[in-house]
Amino acid sequence: MFGSHREIIGAWPSLKAFGDDIGMSENAIKQMRRRSSIHWEYWDDVIRGAKRRRIKGVSHDVLKRLSPKRRGKNDPLSTAGCAA
Repeated sequence: MFGSHREIIGAWPSLKAFGDDIGMSENAIKQMRRRSSIHWEYWDDVIRGAKRRRIKGVSHDVLKRLSPKRRGKNDPLSTAGCAA
């Protein structure tokens, strides 16, 4: 259903509504939308907000699949820094 984080953000009725659901300002959401990147720290809030608003197709798997490939060592989805 979704092809980008930008599309997920666009599923909300407004940027303010998305920001309210995840606890961020509208300006911060504009930056997320511009980058088409929702930081993993907000994924649980995004999923909860989507469920409350009955927006289907938002899950950890979808957010991960659509996330940019650059990851830092503190990202729990990253394998960087793991002992082999």
